[in-house]
Amino acid sequence: MVLRLFILILIACGVTAVMVTPRYDLRCLAQMAVHANDDDLAGWTCLHYAALRGDSSVLRDMLEYGADVNTRSEAGRTPLAVAARAGQGHIVQQLIDANADLDAQDDISGLSPLHLAAEQHHPAIVRRLLQAGARVDITNQWQQTPLWLAAWQTWQGNTEIARILVAQGADLQKADEKGHTPLHMAARAGHTLMVDYLLREGADIEHRNINGRTPLFQAVVGNHPRTVAALLERGADPNAVNEGWTPLRIALQENHLAIADLLQSHGARGYERMAADARINQGYALLQAEDYDQAISAFDEAVALEPESSRGYYYRGLAYHRSGQDAQAQADLLRSLQLDPGNASALEWMANLYAGLGEHGRAREMLQRLIKIKPDYGKAYYLLGETLSRLGDENAAREDRQRACALDYKPACGAAQR
Repeated sequence: MVLRLFILILIACGVTAVMVTPRYDLRCLAQMAVHANDDDLAGWTCLHYAALRGDSSVLRDMLEYGADVNTRSEAGRTPLAVAARAGQGHIVQQLIDANADLDAQDDISGLSPLHLAAEQHHPAIVRRLLQAGARVDITNQWQQTPLWLAAWQTWQGNTEIARILVAQGADLQKADEKGHTPLHMAARAGHTLMVDYLLREGADIEHRNINGRTPLFQAVVGNHPRTVAALLERGADPNAVNEGWTPLRIALQENHLAIADLLQSHGARGYERMAADARINQGYALLQAEDYDQAISAFDEAVALEPESSRGYYYRGLAYHRSGQDAQAQADLLRSLQLDPGNASALEWMANLYAGLGEHGRAREMLQRLIKIKPDYGKAYYLLGETLSRLGDENAAREDRQRACALDYKPACGAAQR
């Protein structure tokens, strides 16, 4: 009854907008009659709700009754920000005419009305805001500009927002706090039309982010062959290096084979070696998962790509051994040692294999070679002591066990007294 009476009083006073607004707004207007800028539980005022729904008459009446055009929600958003995000162009203009702060940024992410309009793809609102004087390169808390957000929004499917912003002087090279330019973001998202547009406008194709990655790296990581092709055709360096990684190495590591072929056809070097490394890494994961047949297949591909790969033979030898194929394991581990005599892991595995086969003389040879490479490796001395014991040389065996214990290889300490 009290609410109804209050509404009748408002109507009598000329606030006719209440006759056509939802019940929630009736309550909101009743509250506004007492405290024009009071927040509701969500922190929004009637202005925010009117902006969201595009209710210009309610908005007009509230402004006439003294509502603050720049009132903020708990998150720091103004009615103009709400209208810009919701695509309510006529409300945006109404608020602009009421001298709303064009560059007001929220307290959560530092987003301005222009950021929100660009992010949500409202070109007409972007134009209105810029024409009214909004800062084209305003940055949020992560140093992202409206153009940066437009480049990242792949669902747009076009470059309209970017064109409007660039026409008003948006900086193509303005990077975020991680060094990502709009071109980096378009490439990472696979937004090929945006990539083409930004490059035509003069974006730097070789700009590196704080991790040293160019836009081409970003397109490869995102697995976007069309975008990779567009960048390569525009002259992106396929052999750019970042901490030992190249676009080709990433493509092979992630099994993006179509992209790897593209890169190779545009001059990327080292395909065989990198492809072999990628297969070895894939095989190692399969080996850890105890999928030995698939692991062996991956290592087969690795040694076919790079016949001189000591690692390929070594890991295939392990896979053979764990699958019970010791003859093949022995052949591969020996081949690995031929290619890399300093492969300590291969020496240790060969020593274990020989010991398991009862060939203790050969096991001793492998362990002695291992100790020359790793003179402080306690386990090697322990294994050598066990091998010498089986060969009947207990004095030498005891010395090696004691040496292993001195090197803090705990299993040797109990055996050192034998």
